[in-house]
Amino acid sequence: MKDAAGGFIQREVPANACMRCHEAANSPHFDDARYRPYIVGPGHGLPLAKGAKAHPKPGGPAHE
Repeated sequence: MKDAAGGFIQREVPANACMRCHEAANSPHFDDARYRPYIVGPGHGLPLAKGAKAHPKPGGPAHE
């Protein structure tokens, strides 16, 4: 799948892709299972409900 600029979008991103940057020295508290629900959601990896608009999920962990 390509984005508007012609770049490729990954529909499935494994945890090890995140771990390239979120490793112990940079993100000592990073936990993929804890953070992923705040990254993937309606409009960002999951389908939107009819008539809904994409928005960030409130209450997510602070960015590391």
